[in-house]
This record gives sequence, C-alpha cells and structure tokens, in this order.
Amino acid sequence: MGKLYSTKGILVGEFPFKNDMLDGLVKKYNEITGKLEIESTYKNGKGEGLLKAYYPSGKLKSEENYKNDLREGLQKEYYENGVLKVERFYKNDKLEGISKIYYPSGKLQVEVNFKDNEADGIFREYDETGKIINQETYKNGQLID
Repeated sequence: MGKLYSTKGILVGEFPFKNDMLDGLVKKYNEITGKLEIESTYKNGKGEGLLKAYYPSGKLKSEENYKNDLREGLQKEYYENGVLKVERFYKNDKLEGISKIYYPSGKLQVEVNFKDNEADGIFREYDETGKIINQETYKNGQLID
C-alpha cells in the first residue's frame, strides 16, 4: 500500500499496488483538512467499480461506476443536503439513455435522452411546479423541432 503525505504531514492518498499497478481501493484526501474526497476501485491499473466523491462536509457528492477505466452504468450527483441533483447513464464512457437534472427541492427540472453521447429524442424542461416550460426534439445531437 503506497501512501502519500502533504508537506505538512497530512495523508493525501492511499494507493494499493499489485504488480506495479493500482489494484484495490484508492483513497484521496484533502491536503488541508485530511478529509476523504474520493474513493475508487482499481483492478490491474484501471478504474473498475464504484467511484465516490465527497463534499468537504463528508456527505456524498457523486457516485459512478467504471468498467475497464470507462464510465459504465448509472451516475448520480447530489446536492450537499443529500437531495439527488443529476442522474445519467453511461455506456462505454458515453451518455446513453435518459438523463435527468433536479431542482434542489428534488423536483424534476430537465430530462433528455442521449444516444452515443448526443441528445437524441425529446428534451423537456420543467418549472418547480412540474409544468413543461420548454420542449425540443433532437436527432443525433441536432435540434430538429
């Protein structure tokens, strides 16, 4: 296990190695406060599994999955109070499927479909009451309606 310290002696990283490659749970800490900022899993030197990022308060900021060093599956971001902020899906590190953005209240603000990392389908924007305030149609990243 490799460990990295700041010039002030604060632990800023833990890096497990196997055969000279990152392998296991990597942790990165704030160099001033020493609080955990990021933890991610590596296998044979590549991101593999869940990556979590944290606010300075220690609360979860985001989580995303990696497969063979590429984002894969559901990614979520949170407001510091724990309310879901963004959810989106990745396939081979490209946006794929419906992405949603939420107001701090937790109500849906935007939803849009992605195909191969480009907007593809109906984009909808809502006000805080749930009323649609904007709607557009995209195909291969191009606005068509």
